[in-house]
Amino acid sequence: MSSIAETMTLKIIKQTIAELQENGALAMTPEECLAMFTKSASQKKKDAADAAKNAAAAKKTERACMLAKRLGRKKAILILKAEEKEEKELADRAALIKLKSKAGREIIQAGKVAKKKAVAELKAKKAEEKLAKQQEREAKKQAAAELKAKKAEEKLAKQQEREAKKQAAAELKAKKAAEKLAKQQEREAKKQAAAELKAKKAAEKSLKEQNPRPKGRAPKGKVWDYETGEWIIKKDDDLINPKLTDLGFSCYVMPKIPDVDEEVETVMLC
Repeated sequence: MSSIAETMTLKIIKQTIAELQENGALAMTPEECLAMFTKSASQKKKDAADAAKNAAAAKKTERACMLAKRLGRKKAILILKAEEKEEKELADRAALIKLKSKAGREIIQAGKVAKKKAVAELKAKKAEEKLAKQQEREAKKQAAAELKAKKAEEKLAKQQEREAKKQAAAELKAKKAAEKLAKQQEREAKKQAAAELKAKKAAEKSLKEQNPRPKGRAPKGKVWDYETGEWIIKKDDDLINPKLTDLGFSCYVMPKIPDVDEEVETVMLC
C-alpha cells in the first residue's frame, strides 16, 4: 500500500510541475522542483542551509562590487573585512550564548537530578532511621519482657525457696518434736520399768520378810517359794536370773552345792 501511494503521489507531482512549466510559473528546472518533493527531511535541511549560505555569499559579493564602485577597491576591502570581523564576533557571541544556555540547561538539569537524588537519599535515610527506631523499640520491648520474665522467675524461685525452707523447718520441728516425744516416752518407759522393778523388789522383799527361807540345805530338787512359804519342785524357769533378764540378757544359772548355813549361790553362764 505504501509503494502504490508513493507512486501515485509522484505521478501527481510530475503532472503539477508540467502544468506550471507550460504556464511559465515555474522559477526553477523541473528536476530541481521534483527533487524538492522527493528528497528526505535531512537532505532538504542540508540543501536549505547550502542555499542560505550561497545566498549570503552572493549578497556579500554584490555588496563588495557596489562598495568597490563607490569607494574604491582598498576601502571596500577594509569595510568588508571590518564587517566580516564584526559578523564573526557576533557569531562567536551567539555561539557563546548558546553554549552558556546549553551549559545552564545542563547545570539546571544536573541540579534537578542532584535535588531528586538528595530527596531520594533523604527519604531513604528517614526510612532507615524510622526502621532503626522501630527496631530499637522492639528491642526495648523484648528486653523489658525478658527482664519481667526473669524477675518473675526469680520471684517464683525465691517463693519456692521460702516454701522449701518453711517445709524443711516444719519437718525439722516435727522431727525434733518426734525425737522429744520418743525421748519422753523412753524416759517414761524407763521410769515405769524402774517403778515396776522397784515395786517388784519391794514385793519380793515383803514376801521374803513374810515367808523367810528356812536355814540349812534345801531338799533335793526343790526350791523355796516365798509366796506360799514352802518347798516346791524346781522348774526350768527357776534357772533364769530375773535381774539379768530385765537387762535384756538370756542367761542361766547353775546351782552350787550349798553349805548348811548359807543360801544358794549362782554362777552365770551367758
